[in-house]
Amino acid sequence: MNALLLRRHWVAGALALFIAILIALPPLWGKIRSGVSLNDPVNIRIADEFFYFARIRDVFDGYPLSGNPYTWEGKADPPGQPVFLGEYLTAEAIRLMGLDVVAGNVVLDAILPAAAVLLTYACFLVLTSRRLFAILGTAVLFLFAFPTDFARTVSPQTNFLFWLSEFLILHALLTRDPAPPRRRALILAAAVNFGLLFYIYPYYWMFYAAFFAIAAVGALAMGDGVRARAIGWVAGGGVIVALPYFWMLARAAMRPEYTETLRRIGMIETHFPSGAAIIVPAALLLGLAAVLLWRGVLRWEQRMAFLVAGALAAVVSVNQHLLTGRNFEFSSHFYMLALFWFSLFGAYLAGGLAKERTGWSRSLSAAAGALAIALVGYAIASAVPPQYMSARAELRRYLPLFKWLNANTAQDSVIYAPDEISNLAPIYTANNVFFSSWSRVTLMSDREVLDRAALSAYGKPVDAEGSVKEVFGTQYLNIALHTRQENKVRRLLGLEPKPAVMAPPEALAAIRQRWAEVRARDLYVQLQPYRVDYVVFDRARADSLKPPPGEKLYDQGDFAVWRLHPAPAASPGSSGAGKSDNLKIRWEPSFTP
Repeated sequence: MNALLLRRHWVAGALALFIAILIALPPLWGKIRSGVSLNDPVNIRIADEFFYFARIRDVFDGYPLSGNPYTWEGKADPPGQPVFLGEYLTAEAIRLMGLDVVAGNVVLDAILPAAAVLLTYACFLVLTSRRLFAILGTAVLFLFAFPTDFARTVSPQTNFLFWLSEFLILHALLTRDPAPPRRRALILAAAVNFGLLFYIYPYYWMFYAAFFAIAAVGALAMGDGVRARAIGWVAGGGVIVALPYFWMLARAAMRPEYTETLRRIGMIETHFPSGAAIIVPAALLLGLAAVLLWRGVLRWEQRMAFLVAGALAAVVSVNQHLLTGRNFEFSSHFYMLALFWFSLFGAYLAGGLAKERTGWSRSLSAAAGALAIALVGYAIASAVPPQYMSARAELRRYLPLFKWLNANTAQDSVIYAPDEISNLAPIYTANNVFFSSWSRVTLMSDREVLDRAALSAYGKPVDAEGSVKEVFGTQYLNIALHTRQENKVRRLLGLEPKPAVMAPPEALAAIRQRWAEVRARDLYVQLQPYRVDYVVFDRARADSLKPPPGEKLYDQGDFAVWRLHPAPAASPGSSGAGKSDNLKIRWEPSFTP
């Protein structure tokens, strides 16, 4: 059976291996050609990975549920959105390999995208029963539409596997008529997987929640109570699995800084429609399906109902703010799942055409094969020679400092350091930092973010425009971009466009004022309300700081480390949000490649 499976689907395996090699090639090439360690900061290839890697290290250090991998006072805080499962699973996989965070992710770059390729191939295959269509559809998505997206750790690298799995389970449950024992097993699997999506990525569960509502209404309209009940069991079971999620969300929502945090990570308040890049292809596919059904080329059956419900769900979920008034960052966060669904829908329609119009089958197959070969060639041309994040090569000079910190400082001790060090230290050490530019995405008031940002920039000239995102996150950027899209519609309707302001004057004024207030007083006096154990000087950055009132512990090359305050014995967060209940375990990799 296994040998037959391999013979029938070896091309899919080869495609998965090919894509895995393309994604993992840059760090592996650097290791082979130049001896660059897999754990080198140059292998942090995407900006968001600074946060994801810090969260993974936080799991290593015994904080699987913490929403703040940066500040000691925030260690006990719940996450603003309790979506921690992707980081936890990634961390445990890396821990099993005995690697440090960045090196472990390089290995996962060669594994998880391949798994996504095989799952996607399976999705196409169950819909079309045509291996060539399945290979082509998968190649289009991974080599053309999303050629580098699956290089990003956690999301989508880990998270999207659950979205694809839910598709396959629901397809088996809703497009076929399984026997009662198998139906119950599929309902259980779909419910558990749906429930886990709450802990993984909000956009995925919102899509499937909309899908369940639309599919259930459709089933009831067709008098199919069996499928409607199955959908109800899946949705209800998933909500039960997600009950701890709702409890954690309620805890976070009761915090006074919750709404400010949501705005910093991208939530805007609007009822204006969005997602044209999703609505237009959905309308085209639904229109094509309607024409094919009307002309009798295809017939209405369970797979068609399944795919139509998903296309409508993509439109509904990206516009859920029409009802809720809360638009969670860019509609592009729904784009990947929508394009995957639309590609599956399109392959199903093409497969139906090839089946009904037998004369087209050979032509479609030939075109699909030629396009697949062209995509492989395009991918090779784009990926060779490998491209490195050369701008991050200089970050490796911090590695000896991090080695010293790991050997000579206690877990959870706090360092005050320049921003580059503060972004990397939570990844490479068990230390906390006074402030990182990524602190803005944690549960923290705007005032605290502003204060910490100003104190961390002590001695540097104020750059109000450059500090807006660091302090206020993407809220103003999102509002401006959303306003630009709204203005396109307003112009079509002959309405006056609204101003799209990237950096409001009041935000710039607040930054300039706080920077001036901080510079007027002694830094170390202002740091006293916070826990700060060590101050790190980076001479290459020409810091204008004076030495702190403490003991110099380290002085090598460009770096010096001073002890500022003795480390308190209290647990993390005890001075702020309450004592942390997480077990703290100092973990080190068994080896570093």
